[in-house]
Amino acid sequence: MNQLSESKQKIYDAALKLFAEKGYTSCSMSIVAETVGVKKATLYSHFKNKEEIFRLILETIISRHEKSVNRLVDNAAQQNSILYLQTIFFDYIKFCKGNIEVDFWTRFYYFPPEELEEEILRKTHEYERLFQSRLIDIIQSGIKRGEIVDRSPKDIMISYYYLMLGFVMSLNFYRDKDIKPDAESCISVFLDGIKN
Repeated sequence: MNQLSESKQKIYDAALKLFAEKGYTSCSMSIVAETVGVKKATLYSHFKNKEEIFRLILETIISRHEKSVNRLVDNAAQQNSILYLQTIFFDYIKFCKGNIEVDFWTRFYYFPPEELEEEILRKTHEYERLFQSRLIDIIQSGIKRGEIVDRSPKDIMISYYYLMLGFVMSLNFYRDKDIKPDAESCISVFLDGIKN
């Protein structure tokens, strides 16, 4: 993603917060302009409509998440795969906690604007495939080194992935609860189950 001008960044930040909190249909260009503190004409000089702003936000979030996932899994070949899966699990939950971009993406994955639903789902599934394929690589490496039981890497990955996503989703439901003890317990049981 290209660096945004200061004006566009202010619009981006305000629209991200508004979309995440109020939804797509409840946000108008007028509300965005008012929140940023600019005239509507100024807003239109940067973006032709709110759909363009929304798409920029979605693309930026996905790009940042892809980079984050790549950073999380890049050094897996040099580490014990069980410990690395544990690290990724907690780092991903930490990355998602209190992250307005995750709130935005979660909201619009489950409740997309009808006109953008297909695009949101397609881009989300592309991101998931990338993340899942990187996890499979770690698991396959662990199986080859004898650290992980010789089972279907895809089955192990799917169980791990949805366990992790469950905790990410619980961040929204249990905002005041420290979920770390529960997460530690669950990932420990899971990893003990796949340890060779």
